[in-house]
Amino acid sequence: MAVYDRPLDDYLEMFIQFGYVLLFSPAFPLAALCAVVNNVIEIRVDAFKLCNTVQRPFGRQVKSIGAWQKAMELLGVVGVMVNCALIGQSGLVQRIWPDLSWGGQVLIIVVLEHIILASKTLIDLAVPDVPHWIRIETAKQEHFRREAFKVCICLKGLFWSCCNCKTYSLRKILLVCKLAFKKK
Repeated sequence: MAVYDRPLDDYLEMFIQFGYVLLFSPAFPLAALCAVVNNVIEIRVDAFKLCNTVQRPFGRQVKSIGAWQKAMELLGVVGVMVNCALIGQSGLVQRIWPDLSWGGQVLIIVVLEHIILASKTLIDLAVPDVPHWIRIETAKQEHFRREAFKVCICLKGLFWSCCNCKTYSLRKILLVCKLAFKKK
């Protein structure tokens, strides 16, 4: 079997689809529905590919999707600009304000674009990347892991008098040792 080492293609495929939906939804409103149908089919095709045609890839622990995150954010900004331009070209502003000059229409579109981008920036600043409840759960797990590590160190040194190790049952000791040495 071939080796699966091209997640770049999968990311690129999602990026292109996101771009089509973002940039051309005002011109073709069914683009989002087509994207959903495509994603449902794509999940099955990718699952078949990963299970039957390539060697199983080893998972790598990464903090983010890297440069793709910045590319998606940039595409979002470009999408706002393109959609505002499409609104301006559609004649919607002229129908709402028929006596407005061409320069006034452009000004309204630019102000609308700035308002949308400012609200996007405010939402990015106001909403944390990691929710509060996840930070709490992560801290709890880290605390439990450290306590388990202390117990395992205590057991490893066979110093049964420290850390009140005699109070732990064998099952609990094995569980905490397993958790202590589990990779994050």
